[in-house]
Amino acid sequence: MQLDNSHSRLLDDDNAVERNESGSRKKAVTWHRYSTLLMDQRRLLSLMLHLFTVIDFSPSRAVTSPDRVAAGLQYNTKLPFEWETPYNGDDEALADKLWDELGAEVDVGLLAIPNTWALSKQLPEAQPFPWDVEKTDGKQRLIRTAYFDYRRALNQSVPFAHINHCLDALRQDIICHADDTPRYTTTDTLPISGLGQQRQCRDWKKLQAWASERGSCYRKIEEGKAIREIERYKYCDVRSGHLPMVRKFFGLDEDWVPPADERRHTRV
Repeated sequence: MQLDNSHSRLLDDDNAVERNESGSRKKAVTWHRYSTLLMDQRRLLSLMLHLFTVIDFSPSRAVTSPDRVAAGLQYNTKLPFEWETPYNGDDEALADKLWDELGAEVDVGLLAIPNTWALSKQLPEAQPFPWDVEKTDGKQRLIRTAYFDYRRALNQSVPFAHINHCLDALRQDIICHADDTPRYTTTDTLPISGLGQQRQCRDWKKLQAWASERGSCYRKIEEGKAIREIERYKYCDVRSGHLPMVRKFFGLDEDWVPPADERRHTRV
């Protein structure tokens, strides 16, 4: 498909950088200030989690308008609420591995869909797909990364502006869904909220499959660094019809494909 002028914006901007995060790099900020700011965000997150002990505001029973349904998912999957999981267990190496694997799935959420379809769902105009987007973010994973950087006395690997954005996006998502499902507390000396309580959920694997079929060859590489945004749009699956254009634009050999560990789930 021939690219129009709107599609050329990413291709022509050779000096494009991560503008949304550049503000955090304009002047040096001491680690003490970063840790103080991070602690402030942790207090906000703690307050949000405290609200969960009375009423669960997570989107387990959110109502979606029929004309906005994308993947056609229904709340027909029952899952228990668990207090301890491998994602928050004492084995930090295992938890890191699991969260990294979850992060590898985040890029699936950036879709390449026809403009006509987006308009039919009342979606606003999105960034043009360079090879021919709608973007979601791994907010929980980034916040966990920031927290564990702090806990392990490491330099902050995710820009503070990005962490701050993710926390507020989660806050807005919680308020938007405003789930009124009560979550009981156990009768233990130290009560636990919602332990084992069955939740009516949507099928995450079905959502992954739906998104994978509409992949945009995108991967969030070199996060927080100033690179051309177009560099992140070349991780197409070997079956992708977009690979010839990727090869031509980047001057790559005709048989070039992204390394398997970099393609991840970007099938299209």
